[in-house]
Amino acid sequence: SPFESGSIVKDLKVVGYIGRIHLDIENEYDLPKTYICEIDFDGLGFEKKVGLVYFYPGFDPDLLNYFIESDYKGIIFAGTGLGHVGDYLFEKIKEMVDYGMYVGMTTQTLYGTTDPYVYSQGRRLLKLGVEYLGDMLPETAYVKLGWCFSQFDGLEEVKKKMKTDLAGEISERRVF
Repeated sequence: SPFESGSIVKDLKVVGYIGRIHLDIENEYDLPKTYICEIDFDGLGFEKKVGLVYFYPGFDPDLLNYFIESDYKGIIFAGTGLGHVGDYLFEKIKEMVDYGMYVGMTTQTLYGTTDPYVYSQGRRLLKLGVEYLGDMLPETAYVKLGWCFSQFDGLEEVKKKMKTDLAGEISERRVF
């Protein structure tokens, strides 16, 4: 519909488009109101030097050297269970934190949350400087980290914003 569309503008520059698909297509495919969106993330200032790593048994710690050697600003781990990785990664994680990288922890479970206080492994990761991100999904944490680094100055401000629910990405309380 031509009356339900618009440009996405940042600093007077068009960085994307959002609009409703044509009514004939919605009707033909029996779709509810459907919108499409295209965004130029470069135009938004998204920091590309952030990474997302899924931990698995046997993960080679040397793979993390790439992020350090390439001057990455931060990394998100998708850990197991409540947000764990093998203790054989601890030395490399400490190296990343000491280097000044943000290291965030999410979980691979779809309906789970991270909790560093249940097991000693989580408490040890906290002491290393890993930031636990509750029930934020790994991919959401990755995008949020890239956005935070492009919007805020300094690691401490990024840490604060990563733990702040900005758009419903973190649940305060979970009820089952």
